Amino acid sequence: MNLASLASLVASSPAVHGITVNQVFLFLAIASSMKDDLILILPSEQPPMVPPTLLPPSAVRFIASACKIPPVAVQECWTLFKNIIWQASAPNHFGDVTLRARASVFEQHGLPSGFTIYTLYPPSQVCSTPTCRHSLKGHRMMRAEQRRCVLYTLADGAIPVYSVHLMCEACRINYHHNFKVSNGQRIYYGNVVPDILQVGEHQFVERQVIEMWMSLMDTWVSASSCANIYNRSLVQSKSPPPEWPIGFAISSDHVWDAFILYSLLEDTVDRNEFLVVNHTGAQHARFTELVRARNERMRIDGQPEISHFCSKCTRWYYGSDGQGRL
Repeated sequence: MNLASLASLVASSPAVHGITVNQVFLFLAIASSMKDDLILILPSEQPPMVPPTLLPPSAVRFIASACKIPPVAVQECWTLFKNIIWQASAPNHFGDVTLRARASVFEQHGLPSGFTIYTLYPPSQVCSTPTCRHSLKGHRMMRAEQRRCVLYTLADGAIPVYSVHLMCEACRINYHHNFKVSNGQRIYYGNVVPDILQVGEHQFVERQVIEMWMSLMDTWVSASSCANIYNRSLVQSKSPPPEWPIGFAISSDHVWDAFILYSLLEDTVDRNEFLVVNHTGAQHARFTELVRARNERMRIDGQPEISHFCSKCTRWYYGSDGQGRL
């Protein structure tokens, strides 16, 4: 859409005539952050690349409150800009609305309507099973469960978020942000370490934060100290919104679980495999056998220097049988 076409549409929509440019940019940034939430309300057979015709009432209330524009103007703006929003690569594609500014808007206006700056969905809303009768028809998963969680970030500290699980009712597979659950097993996605990892039932951590903790551990900083440093420097006096059931302080157990999960995912990515663990049981216990197997593999043939030997770094000992041994 070019400017002339946009100006013509605006001229034909009296409800948006009093809206400022800053309000438009904020509308675009907020609406694009809600894209996954809006996809979920579409009919299952509707292609996700086609935006909904109208916004749901909860989204209208949130955007009207955040942008300080009348509800009727919200729907008019959606009619004008929905195709631009749907094609945008990221929320920060629009103007100078920073993550911190959007997070503040979502915390103040979005939470009462069930929206947060991050809603952590599975990577796809279509079942990945090749023989799934729903996905073969192009239908998306519609059975969803929303859970209140906390995301630990490097730039903005602890942020309240929602995590959404999607269930394929044909295959009985439950899809989470990092993994899918099938027959009691948790199968992590893909061949890359994701940008956000789930390290507890309600706790998610940015990859950058985990890498910071791992760097600190390399300098003999304990997991407890890593948690204390994060809580004092990035959480500080922040507190969760009223009635949010999860506190913002992170524990040393979450630091250790993040360290182990990140390391195991790196290991499986290097070997072009998938990480598979039991879905039930304690978080620390489900990784124990995999850690042992990984350590044994590293001990036997995991280091590139394993096949190297020379007269300076290797000593041969000869027994009574005349055979040399390392």
